[in-house]
Amino acid sequence: MPSPLLYDITHTHITDQEKETLSARLADIQSFSDPAFAAFEPDIPTIITDAKKFAKKPHIIIIGNGGSVTAAQAFWGLARERHPKVSFHFLTTPDPLAIKRLKKLCPKTATLVLAISKSGETVNVIEELTQFGDYTIAVITQQNTPLFLLAQQMKWHIFIHPNIGGRFTARTVVGYLPAQLMGLNIKQIEEGFADVLCQTSNKQDRTENNALDLAVRLFLLEQKGFTEIFLPVYASTLWDTNPLITQLFHETICKNGKGQTVLALAAPESQHHSNQRFFGGPRNMAGLLVTSADTSITGKVKIPAKASAIAFREGTLKQIDHISLHDALLAEARGTFENAVRLNIPIAQITVQEMNEYALGYYIGFFQMVSIFGAWLRGNNAFDQPDVEASKEISWKEITKKNRKA
Repeated sequence: MPSPLLYDITHTHITDQEKETLSARLADIQSFSDPAFAAFEPDIPTIITDAKKFAKKPHIIIIGNGGSVTAAQAFWGLARERHPKVSFHFLTTPDPLAIKRLKKLCPKTATLVLAISKSGETVNVIEELTQFGDYTIAVITQQNTPLFLLAQQMKWHIFIHPNIGGRFTARTVVGYLPAQLMGLNIKQIEEGFADVLCQTSNKQDRTENNALDLAVRLFLLEQKGFTEIFLPVYASTLWDTNPLITQLFHETICKNGKGQTVLALAAPESQHHSNQRFFGGPRNMAGLLVTSADTSITGKVKIPAKASAIAFREGTLKQIDHISLHDALLAEARGTFENAVRLNIPIAQITVQEMNEYALGYYIGFFQMVSIFGAWLRGNNAFDQPDVEASKEISWKEITKKNRKA
């Protein structure tokens, strides 16, 4: 199946000669083993069956942090548009006010609380979970973790977390169970993932895929001093993928003093604040725009006839009457793109041709592989997060200080 993503790298300021300087490194990457999550085979029939156990719960609270929630959030962006019979709520903080609001919104008899932690030792997850003891609870964790043992003792539902890092678990029970509960077609999501992972596999010519090409261009831009990426997303369905994309870049690539900061924002709202940073701030930021070509949902600007003569900019309001809202949105994106070209700022654009499960799976898988290739190009381990773990250890000592003294 052809790629659901259109890829424009015309103005990234990277030449073929510059890419050729990486030929030895690219040859190494060609031989690297495919990541474990790419070889993983999700048990989709079982996930579909398991989801039926909770089909009558109109509210679902997911408790987790990082990759334990970002995939489900990404899927919710598509599901929410289809007016599902279920509402999803993501709890990522022990803030008592946030918990109070959720409990007020989600009656205990109508709610499933799904706690997710691979290690079962994420302190926030346990802290937050204790506030929902009289709710229906399920957990996703590895066997014999503290969370697993707690769930066993409390007779909660248990799903086994695969031995895959959180930010790469979208196509496992961590992502697919919530997606199924949202009413999405997880078989089609998996088809999108499968296609992009096949195209980026070491069984193919890795030098001929857009994920590696984008990773190479971003890497070379970093060498030129472009240490930040402005990533405005002009498609509301994909806004919820921004936390996952940010996590993929930061946690996968940014190690050993290398990597780029990603500013992934909902656009065109971002134009009213961060375009000033992009165009007027330090020239260390490259652009990567995301747009959608999907026009399945339509709408037009409607200016009342009696208001059409009102002066507006260099003309009147009549000039925007009956303009397609989709065209208006693309015009906003084009304004950002063309201004970057005018100012000689490197910029690329990804366009999602249709907004559906297949395209969403492909889109997430694409950025997963961009981040992995980005880590490999820099000589970094793509699958660890040592500095995240270090801060968790400090937090744990701080949390337990009072009880240790007692």
